[in-house]
Amino acid sequence: MKRMPNELDGAVVVDFPLRGERWVAVNTPGDRIPSHGTDMLGQRFAYDLLMVDARHGLRYHPGGIVRRGDVFAAFAHLAPGSVAVAPGQAVRNGDMLGRVGHTGNSTAPHLHFQLMDSPDPMRSRGLPCAFRTYDVLRDSHWERVENGIPRKVDRIRYLGVDV
Repeated sequence: MKRMPNELDGAVVVDFPLRGERWVAVNTPGDRIPSHGTDMLGQRFAYDLLMVDARHGLRYHPGGIVRRGDVFAAFAHLAPGSVAVAPGQAVRNGDMLGRVGHTGNSTAPHLHFQLMDSPDPMRSRGLPCAFRTYDVLRDSHWERVENGIPRKVDRIRYLGVDV
């Protein structure tokens, strides 16, 4: 088994931020750090999660900041008008925060997700993040991954915390 780079050891473990299947991490610290080519705006360990269709390759499917302790999560590119929470509102695992959108510096609908040490992206440092559980499609079968960091080649499924 390939060992993760030392920089990802001790990653903060959170639930996968999306539901459904055929998600791909097109930018991920599992392949490159900094994942977006920069440390600016707390993006060192950020993910871009994109839904793809069932065809081979990466064919696109047509289809704010929540705090926990000293860790802040940023969700970018949400569809306008879809944000379902208010500033300061407490949320729990599984609560819908909004819908994946196609806003800002974006070539297709996707979710930009990152953890930071501050709510101010101009001053924050990115924090390494792993996902508690998710499934990866391998040889036409879904395999469970725990405390994992997806790579670009992984097709991801996450059905929720109760599954």
